[in-house]
Amino acid sequence: MKTIWKFKIPSTTYPNITMPTGAEILSVGVQNNEGYVWVRCSGEKGASMEIRKFVLVGTGRECPGDTGEYLGTIHTEANPNIHHVNHLFERIAR
Repeated sequence: MKTIWKFKIPSTTYPNITMPTGAEILSVGVQNNEGYVWVRCSGEKGASMEIRKFVLVGTGRECPGDTGEYLGTIHTEANPNIHHVNHLFERIAR
């Protein structure tokens, strides 16, 4: 049986997220002013897990050469006058 899980995106340039092996990324978005990724996976107890590697790039910042596949954009507010816009990429091993 497949279920939908969400994982918080660490706010670092190269975040890693541990999730069930083979999870399908469905969406990237914001909840409570924090970035999350939603996945569809077989999430039964004891499922094997894997570390997925990502790159988080702010608007106007240089894109590293290893950005990988674009997943989505995250809009957050530090306060009403300061907005952060970051773009999430998954680093795919080739």
